Amino acid sequence: MLKILGKASSINVRKVLWTCVELNLPFEREDWGTGFRSTHDPEFLALNPNALVPVIKDGDVAIAIAASKKNAGLKARRGIRRRG
Repeated sequence: MLKILGKASSINVRKVLWTCVELNLPFEREDWGTGFRSTHDPEFLALNPNALVPVIKDGDVAIAIAASKKNAGLKARRGIRRRG
């Protein structure tokens, strides 16, 4: 089961939640961010050193969504196109 770290009021967290619902993927969510557990907590920073939500955990694997968006933007600026 996926574990999504981030508060539901975050637009980027909502995008992940919506995608999971649309794909019928089971998930649970933990509140992280302003007003909840701090994303500057060492436990969170170990998953995403940028301290941004959401983070998706699938077992021992953690994906920091904000980092992948930044990489996509960097690739676009450098003229690297997506495959597919």
